[in-house]
Amino acid sequence: MKILIETPKYSFIKYRYENSKFLKDLFSPFPNLFNYGFIIETKGYDDSPKDVIVLGKGLNQGIILDLKIIGEVKFIDKGLSDIKYIASQNNKITTFDKLKIKIFFVTYSVYKVIYYLIAERKIYMCKYLGIRIY
Repeated sequence: MKILIETPKYSFIKYRYENSKFLKDLFSPFPNLFNYGFIIETKGYDDSPKDVIVLGKGLNQGIILDLKIIGEVKFIDKGLSDIKYIASQNNKITTFDKLKIKIFFVTYSVYKVIYYLIAERKIYMCKYLGIRIY
């Protein structure tokens, strides 16, 4: 799968790629533990490309990789399924990777609930439901 990196590993700012530009989407109080991007020429439930986290070393924003999808993070955002696919630069996922994914997405789900409460004055369900490895 062709994957475009939007947000490099350890960035505090989540970016989105729109009209051939990287736009700031969300500031996080904690760094992203993974490279974050999307699978090119795909559509998710919200008509945006399918999200993917890429395990391994930090990568530059805008890089395109050809990687195999090895699993998925089951996540609820605003009460809707928001699967994040998992790719790895070495096609492996370790027990430590799984722990980092859990810690990150449990924390991120709490942050998103607070973010929506402040930004939209609404309470939405945001929840990490686990990972599935293919």
